[in-house]
Amino acid sequence: MRLFDELREPQGPARALAQFVLSGLIAVALLGIVAVEVMRRQGTDEAIRDAKQVTRLAGDGIVAPQVTKGLLRGDAKAIAQMDQIVRANVINGSVVRVKLWSKDGEVIYSDEHRLIGSKYEIGEEEQEALEHRAVDAELSDLAEPENRFERGEKKLLEVYLGTRAPDGTPLLFEAYQRFSSVSASGRRLWLVFAPALIGALLLLQVAQIPLAWSLLRRIRRGQQEREALLHRALDAAENERSRIARDLHDGAVQNLAGVSFTLAAAADRLERSGEGDTAGLVDQAVRSARSALAGPYGRSTAAERVRMLRTAADVIERRFDELVDAEVGDTASAGGHLALWAAAAAPAPGLVGTVALAPVADLGAADCAALGDGAVRDFLGGSPDGRPDLDPVRLDTPDTPVLIVHGEWDAIVPAAQAYRYRQAHPRTELDVVPGAGHFSLIDPLGPAWKTVCDRLLTMT
Repeated sequence: MRLFDELREPQGPARALAQFVLSGLIAVALLGIVAVEVMRRQGTDEAIRDAKQVTRLAGDGIVAPQVTKGLLRGDAKAIAQMDQIVRANVINGSVVRVKLWSKDGEVIYSDEHRLIGSKYEIGEEEQEALEHRAVDAELSDLAEPENRFERGEKKLLEVYLGTRAPDGTPLLFEAYQRFSSVSASGRRLWLVFAPALIGALLLLQVAQIPLAWSLLRRIRRGQQEREALLHRALDAAENERSRIARDLHDGAVQNLAGVSFTLAAAADRLERSGEGDTAGLVDQAVRSARSALAGPYGRSTAAERVRMLRTAADVIERRFDELVDAEVGDTASAGGHLALWAAAAAPAPGLVGTVALAPVADLGAADCAALGDGAVRDFLGGSPDGRPDLDPVRLDTPDTPVLIVHGEWDAIVPAAQAYRYRQAHPRTELDVVPGAGHFSLIDPLGPAWKTVCDRLLTMT
């Protein structure tokens, strides 16, 4: 059962082994077919060579020595004597016709007496064999007139030999054999070797199967180990990026944003109580905080920006610690909230637009959803209904363009916050990054970082 399950796996070793065995069998079959054809041809050639040898023995050893002057003159008695010799020693089941030619093309003897005395043109190959006492073979052309009495045969091999009569007269001896007997001889020859060859190929294929299976299992284990290492490396990289993103987002940036909000509230209370000088000092601190958040980002490295943000936060906290009576929750996304609030309530001179990343844009809805474990109430010191001036969704629409970039899978500040803000301020442009989480927007190695950078360029 397990084997069938592995066979169904597209990348399983059993399936790969089955493909190897199948391809090996196909290769063996093709190789066997080619080998059989080669051996068949070789067997046929060997049978033809044997036929030539037999014809040479019959012509030089049996027929030529019995040629008399009477046979050359066409004497009937000499012809009868030659008939006895030929039928007894040459003509058999495979040899069906014998002809003896003179050099001028006259048939001086044949077991078919109707051909004796006839003259025909001798071909170039036959002339060459006659002159050099050579032997050769070819398929007989039964359409030729000298072969008219053999037309009842399907296919004949014509073997001709140049020889000499006892008195030195040049003669051409021809023996006509059934080609089926030649083919049968060749077939018997290759059938001797074909089973051994095919059996050896099959044994070789069978011997390779265990080796292939062992190799495939080792390769599979190596792949699994590499995949496991890759997954661990990716998980480690993702954890490290998330840690860096949390340190950056929830550390200096959030701390500084919370301090600036607190200082703004304190400045408002001081203004109402008549302490204008102190309120001006606090406003100056708020502007410094905003400058630390916005200004250096286009001209500094990431390490320098974090260092400046932390320094600014420390200075503000030390200088106005007595005015701060509330703290910002560690998990609220205050930076984006601050950007939206500043764009509507206190836009900086020369502001051309605002890009807010995953902002807490609706404090009322965030409080109802208990985002950040009650960070909204910790930040405001009470219900959001008491501070509508700090809630971006309740403020007037900013004069400059606003773009919100939010992660589709943000579980810390859901994208619903961005949709609520755009519903309240329809001119807002919203870009929800598919597959992005909360910290992906500030992760330079994450896929959402390019979207953030591209959208920032559209604002400049």
